[in-house]
Amino acid sequence: MNKQTKFVALAALFSAFALQARADAAQVNVAASAFHVQMGGVDGILYFGSSNTNFTASSLFMIAALPRVPGTGAVTVFVDGFGVSGTYSCTVSSSVASKSFTRSSVFSWTQSVNFTAVELPSSSYLSIGCTVPADGGFRGVTITG
Repeated sequence: MNKQTKFVALAALFSAFALQARADAAQVNVAASAFHVQMGGVDGILYFGSSNTNFTASSLFMIAALPRVPGTGAVTVFVDGFGVSGTYSCTVSSSVASKSFTRSSVFSWTQSVNFTAVELPSSSYLSIGCTVPADGGFRGVTITG
C-alpha cells in the first residue's frame, strides 16, 4: 500500500467513526438579568453586568423563565450564585417535574439539577424560582443537554 492509499483508508475509517460519534451537547447560557421578582413583589434586585444582587434587607423571591436547549433528551441545569450569608432555596421546574435544592450562601457556589427526557418532554418549558438571602445574587444559569 502506498501512502495515498493508506491516507484514503484512514480517512474513510475516521469518517465512519465520526458518523457514530455522539453530537456535542448543546448549551444555553442565561444571564442573571433574566431574574425578576414575582408579580406584586418589591423590585429590590440590583443588576450590574451579567450579575444581580438582592438589594433588600430581607430575603427576596426571584423567578426566571429558562430557554430549552436544542434537541430533545436529558438536560442539566447549573445555577451559579454568590453571597455573604443566608440560605438559598431554589426550585427548577418543567411541566412534569420539579427539582429543588437548598444552598447555604458562601462567596461563590454552583448547584446543578438533572432532568431526564421523561421529566422534560419536548412540549415542556423550564423555569426557576429562588428565595435569595439579603446581599445574595446570581451570576447566571447554564442549561446543557
